[in-house]
Amino acid sequence: MSFYSKEFYREVLQNRKGLGFAHLFFINLIAAIIISALLFNKVQSMDEKELADKITYEMFENSELTFEENLNRILDVVSQIPKVTFKSEFVYVDEKQPYYIQDPVSGKDLVIFDTTGYHNSLEGTDAFMLITKSRIVSIKKKGVEQVHYISEMTKEPDNEDGLNVMFDLISQIPKITISNGLASIEEESPYFINNEAGQPVLIIDTSGQYTSLSGQKAAILITKDKIILSPVLASMISSEEPGAVIKEEIPIADINSDLVYHGLIYLFETVRSFVLWAVPLILFPLLLIISFVVTLVVVLMLAIIALLFGKIAKLADFEYENSLRLTSYAITPVFFANAFLPDMFERQNLMYIIISCAYMYYAISANAKVQETNNTVV
Repeated sequence: MSFYSKEFYREVLQNRKGLGFAHLFFINLIAAIIISALLFNKVQSMDEKELADKITYEMFENSELTFEENLNRILDVVSQIPKVTFKSEFVYVDEKQPYYIQDPVSGKDLVIFDTTGYHNSLEGTDAFMLITKSRIVSIKKKGVEQVHYISEMTKEPDNEDGLNVMFDLISQIPKITISNGLASIEEESPYFINNEAGQPVLIIDTSGQYTSLSGQKAAILITKDKIILSPVLASMISSEEPGAVIKEEIPIADINSDLVYHGLIYLFETVRSFVLWAVPLILFPLLLIISFVVTLVVVLMLAIIALLFGKIAKLADFEYENSLRLTSYAITPVFFANAFLPDMFERQNLMYIIISCAYMYYAISANAKVQETNNTVV
């Protein structure tokens, strides 16, 4: 009834007690249950083999090239990824822009980073993705553009931190070239890829200085002819079959599409296993707490505007406590719209605030008319 009923808002203000926080907690509980259930079902129904097959095909689809040539093509593209920082609703790129990631084989642009506004769509370009200051534009089937807003990706602080950590590590990866099963880089070797704390995560050494990870905190060492994994990382990605041998060293010459395919399957299975138990035990309570706190803060601020509306309408005995209770119910329509509708345009949150204010005014006016009618009767 919070969507349409004046009688409901009159009953809330005149007969109900408290601040409306129990109602806020209840609607957040409903939203958290629905979102967690949808995520759980989506992850549970994921087909790891189909997804791995599709990604492997996309990676090595150029049949005119050998596996090694396709692999070098991918490594070249990865080395072009710039350092990207996500902050609030915006993207910051540590390169002169527009910045283009190009296919080393065809020479065509694959991804465009442009926060200057020069590119606003993919029209007239060969790229399949455009990253602007506040949007990510990608090409779907039949050439239709799909837009995702940065604010949608960084709603949760953990998402923003995760994206920044990922891009920080990827942007440090140099151009690695594989030739006849041997790796080489243009940069001085050994080359270190460090985390935010300055500790090495990956070491690339084709000079022979490092031959093992003994005494090192890094998870991966790439030498001239092999990839060496730390015991912990090797245990995580090794087969779970009884009696399986944990491979801590993988000869570069042995890397092929089958290895990539089975590696992707294991990765997806691991992610699914983690998500399926993490959703009810971690994500659901975390989502509920964060959502409730954020909603509470928003209501505390909006209630000040509702109080102002009440004073303008000259509602009798309308204090901040009454304003909080009325606002807690008035934001219900916007709360569910924000929780379940995708971000369709920039400044959508501003639109939600305006609609919330409209609902608060609607609730205030419903009570003001009753008060005016009572005063006229008297």
